Amino acid sequence: MNEREEQQIRCALTGLKIVLVGGDPRPNAIEKIQSSLGLDEAIHCPTRKTDASAWRFLPKLRTTGLALVVCARGLTRTQHGADLHSLCRELGLPLLNCNHIPHPNALVAAIAKARLTRAVLERCAQLKPRLVEVIGGAA
Repeated sequence: MNEREEQQIRCALTGLKIVLVGGDPRPNAIEKIQSSLGLDEAIHCPTRKTDASAWRFLPKLRTTGLALVVCARGLTRTQHGADLHSLCRELGLPLLNCNHIPHPNALVAAIAKARLTRAVLERCAQLKPRLVEVIGGAA
């Protein structure tokens, strides 16, 4: 990932929301992601080993201004990942799989490594149409 791509991702996510699925509540880690990326909100959906259904996350996936869903695959059940994949595809949301809840810099790098940059930028442009005008993409 080059600096330009990192800056594009960070700029696009600013002011929007992401959902992080997996693991136990970790308010400090979630706050760090939110403040470091300039997000409007980072929504954490903790998971339990006894709950195999990700369908309870559906209301969070319908949040206005949602740019990205991050699934901490190492901290969720296999069924959570399968359900999230299906739900995100249905809702047109980019889904990033990680092994854990990532550090903000690692999150940006993971987006690039997973080749999700274009999907994230397009999703953010849909949510912030005036951003395209400012950058010069539309007249």
